[in-house]
Amino acid sequence: VGLTGHDFGPAVNYDALLPMHEQFDFYNGGGLDVCFLGMAQVTASGDVNVTRLGDRLTGPGGFIDISQCTKRVNLLGSFTTGGLQVEIHDGELQIVQEGSIKKFVTSVPEVTFSGSQALRRGQIVRYITERCVFELTAEGLELLEVAPGVELQRDILDQMDFAPIVRNVRPMDAAIFRPERMRLLERHFKLDLADRMHYSEHNNTMYIDLQNVSINSMQDLDRMAAQVEGEFQKLGRKVHCIVNYSGFDCRSELQAPYEAVLARLQARHYLSIKRFSGRAFTRHKIGHSIGLREGELFTLEELQRIVSQRRGLTVNPGDVESLFRRHKNDVGLLPRDRLKLILELLV
Repeated sequence: VGLTGHDFGPAVNYDALLPMHEQFDFYNGGGLDVCFLGMAQVTASGDVNVTRLGDRLTGPGGFIDISQCTKRVNLLGSFTTGGLQVEIHDGELQIVQEGSIKKFVTSVPEVTFSGSQALRRGQIVRYITERCVFELTAEGLELLEVAPGVELQRDILDQMDFAPIVRNVRPMDAAIFRPERMRLLERHFKLDLADRMHYSEHNNTMYIDLQNVSINSMQDLDRMAAQVEGEFQKLGRKVHCIVNYSGFDCRSELQAPYEAVLARLQARHYLSIKRFSGRAFTRHKIGHSIGLREGELFTLEELQRIVSQRRGLTVNPGDVESLFRRHKNDVGLLPRDRLKLILELLV
């Protein structure tokens, strides 16, 4: 839990706490894939001001460092300010009282984030409010989504000092405005189980990827069992099985029936079973699929260790990570030939 106010640096019950200079090396080296930052004012060209608000001057803190090298930048804030009141009823957003101060303006007193620079760097930038979502394009801000219950002209266009691009506007996800849990993890990682199973003839092995799968009901369990059974029946013979259980979750009351399903599948279809998590599963699967030995694929951590052990190399960690990202394969690992290339580039 991060502390607040002037104590925002320390934390309680943390898994890891990095020194500030190392955090900023990570930011400036392009280590972030995505970030979420606030916004006070936005222009048609995507410029953002968060540092000079009226007569008040606020330092940017890490805003500039975080936003400059991150691949996907999400800027969040209310659409207007100064008395804005909103409510949600029956799955729709209702603006009870509009804010007296517009935030989407023709110009800003200070540019904390430059839209033109972001486009030049190839960043993906979105501006997210309670009622709509914009994306930065070469033509300017484009309106992407509008919340249910919001009127485009009255609640959005009339509250802006400039006209955004309006082409293919879609509704915001209705689940945002309902009281039930959104189950984002399940929705994001939900795949048909057939897409999570891969058979390798090379070693007569079925790989089953259950990463971030949740079993929340008997219906979920029955559906999963039927799909797995169907895939094994297509093969018509027993196979070795390797399962990725990273992030897998099964409700406690379903544990016994889940174990019964496993026992039945194992008796009918498995020659053997192994359980891996995350990266180990991917490396094992890819290595056998393309006929490579385990040691011929390298993680970022392994590359960093190899570089640190090479005499005569004094390298910025950000450069190593940047080269890894540039040369890794589709599953996020580094083949041996590219490892040799990186070592040559670092000499």
